[in-house]
Amino acid sequence: MKKMMIIPTVMLSLLLCIQPALAGSILEALGKLDAHMSEFNPIGHHLIEPLNKAFPRLHLKGAIRLDANFNVHGDDHDVGIGKIDKDWRAQKLEWLVELEAHYKITDNWELVGVTHFLYDTAYDWQESDGLFADRADRSAHYYHRGEQILREFYLKGFWGNWDIFLGKQQVVWGKMEGRVLDIVNPMDAREYPPAEWQDDYEYRRIPLWMANITYNWENCSLQFLWIPDFEETYALISGTPYYPPFVEIPDVVRFKDSDKPSTAFEDHEWALRFNWTWKAWEFSLIYFYTWNDAATNFMRRYTWTAPEKGLLNLEIEQKYTRVHQFGAMAETSFYALGRHWVVSNEMVLTLNKYYSVDDESLMPWDLEDGVRKGNELFFGSRWMTSLFAGELNVIFQPLAKYATGFNHHYINSGSDQQLMYGALLVLSKSYAFTGDRLNTTLYSLGFLNAHPSSKNEGMRQLLEVRWKISDYIRTILYYEWFYGDYRGIYGGYNKYDNIGMYIRYEF
Repeated sequence: MKKMMIIPTVMLSLLLCIQPALAGSILEALGKLDAHMSEFNPIGHHLIEPLNKAFPRLHLKGAIRLDANFNVHGDDHDVGIGKIDKDWRAQKLEWLVELEAHYKITDNWELVGVTHFLYDTAYDWQESDGLFADRADRSAHYYHRGEQILREFYLKGFWGNWDIFLGKQQVVWGKMEGRVLDIVNPMDAREYPPAEWQDDYEYRRIPLWMANITYNWENCSLQFLWIPDFEETYALISGTPYYPPFVEIPDVVRFKDSDKPSTAFEDHEWALRFNWTWKAWEFSLIYFYTWNDAATNFMRRYTWTAPEKGLLNLEIEQKYTRVHQFGAMAETSFYALGRHWVVSNEMVLTLNKYYSVDDESLMPWDLEDGVRKGNELFFGSRWMTSLFAGELNVIFQPLAKYATGFNHHYINSGSDQQLMYGALLVLSKSYAFTGDRLNTTLYSLGFLNAHPSSKNEGMRQLLEVRWKISDYIRTILYYEWFYGDYRGIYGGYNKYDNIGMYIRYEF
């Protein structure tokens, strides 16, 4: 009996001696791995750095990104009003390679080029009837057009009080978390539901060929844009994961493409922005004579067709229309209630905006064009501060849209009320015990006012857990979910909740 008692006692004593050593070995191994990963940059060390040294005027850098997410609801069929055949799991498995080059011509002049190579392997990884957009537009699958691959290419110079940018570029106005005053470049909106925020606008903006010239005084500046290039917004394509489930196109409808604005001088776009700083304030005033980046659908005529095609087709012409946009921004910072605050206010008034309506006659003998022209005011206010001794960063951003002359029932979800209001809330926390390498962020956006066809527009929420492995590699795990009325711009996506992973390697 004594021998039997001795054996467990000895084993326990050995375990107590071994465990601290084992724990120390594990921590030491993790420390070595972390030190190794902090220097892990094979492309940078073995290719980019030697090239930069060999050509002193040339500076190269780049990145490889994987953004993958998967639907958590399974293979649900016939989703939403439009009966989307949602028979896929992978929302996207998107690889993006970015190469950026800066060539210093003189001390004041520099040539910049940015190329993008995108491939979404979701279309290869998964056989699906619902994911068929690549058969209609290969851009949903991979970048194959020159304007997508050559993303930016411009000459940058500084001459006295002048800042000069000539070429293909993106111009960012405003400081909100979403696109209120950020109106110059159209957007690539093919992979997300409608949103007034997105944290990757750098990649979603569509760069344009333009002259971007700014003259600077001591406390103010005047910026001038001349844009001879026109690019439409890359809209959601039927057969992509986020094609709106609340959109139902009748079988009788046939779309007729119209010509885009030409390169003729009268079709160019022009913009002015005056910026002024005074004490703790910064102000901006803008004017933009532009085109609506999304085409308006005009009903034109009925045409006869074969019996198997329904005998009659309703021809829809897609036209791009001119608009005037006036904008303003005011930002300040101050100390109140025991904390620092940064407050930004932005407003855009759009004149001559066209809306599609569904309360006009569809009879062949009394067919109307199905659109009405009006004006729209869009306002946002961002309030940014921190709580709990700076540990929690908080952004609260109310938003409102108001359409004038509202006497029709508009077709688009989110636009069939005169006043549309909502808010964005962002909560972000870094953790000091990780050297601020770990961060969690919650985004919550909703438009909650009711309109005739739904109870509310719904909410879109995103929870991100970020880990900075090194100066070269960062990762994000995220969960995105939607809820609201099934006819709302977010509620309609309540079967599109997804879990995702983002990895970016910079070299």
